[in-house]
Amino acid sequence: MDAQNNTLPTDVDGDARAKWALAALAFYVALLAFATADELFGWGVLAPYF
Repeated sequence: MDAQNNTLPTDVDGDARAKWALAALAFYVALLAFATADELFGWGVLAPYF
């Protein structure tokens, strides 16, 4: 965080907001894929939490 204007750090081309959104979406999809695989293959990793 930048103390002066409370924005997320930007890169040279100024397109950081799209990259943050893409990273968040990729994380969500990866988490969904892991939860699905956990359920389908019976790994039981997430079972204690549900």
